[in-house]
Amino acid sequence: MDPQANDRCVKVDDLIGNLLDGKDGSAMAVAREAVRAADDEWYGRFVAVTYESVVGTTDPDMVVPAGAAIELLRGYCRLRCELLGDIAADPGRSPSWDPTTALLAGDYLSTSAYAALGSPDHVALGDCFRALTAAIEGITDAFYAEHAQASADPNRPLPDRLAGSLGACAAVIGATLAGVDADRHDAIAEFGEGLAAARLLQSALDPDATGFPHVRFEAEDRRLRQRAQRRRADAELAVRKLPTSVDSTVLRTFHETSLS
Repeated sequence: MDPQANDRCVKVDDLIGNLLDGKDGSAMAVAREAVRAADDEWYGRFVAVTYESVVGTTDPDMVVPAGAAIELLRGYCRLRCELLGDIAADPGRSPSWDPTTALLAGDYLSTSAYAALGSPDHVALGDCFRALTAAIEGITDAFYAEHAQASADPNRPLPDRLAGSLGACAAVIGATLAGVDADRHDAIAEFGEGLAAARLLQSALDPDATGFPHVRFEAEDRRLRQRAQRRRADAELAVRKLPTSVDSTVLRTFHETSLS
């Protein structure tokens, strides 16, 4: 990681700390644990990379609040996965966290994501809020589909949909802050969704990976590899459709390093 990127990660971590640390209560402790469990801050870095891929950007620190917002939303996903995964895997099993506490912690993380995103003054903040809301709606729909048997999609497992929603949101917000018009967001969202889903599907083949705990992939390794390859291809195709204001070389490099 280059020094500037490392500095932004520190700033993202500091902002998250300002929102979560120093507050008492079991729900806050669970919220902090859920966010701190992901120590790579990949989604926060993705916001920054997308922002910096747009020609003419001059203020990299603009993405710090947005990076914090996405990482808080990632913690929200982790909590919901843990809670619902415990119930689905074994109804008689004691959950990792008290369900009421976990629900309260998740609610705090989702509202904190909005608070973090809204902290800077930016002309396109409304579009950023819409992207965050779309991600939360996608995450909610994914959980509903997973636990409502009639609507489950075997070709889009829950982790794929969760990572895809987070990735699309990160990419769109980064591009929005950099000044890319809303009517150009589709290809950027497709890239973010495909890359994030491919990364998580690929990591599922690693027995030591802990992307979203207690969310089980039912497919065998061969099918997981095929899904990961399809999502990777989706991201590669989306790069070709990016507007000319976006430097695809920057995103291709991030794509390759994320999946290496």
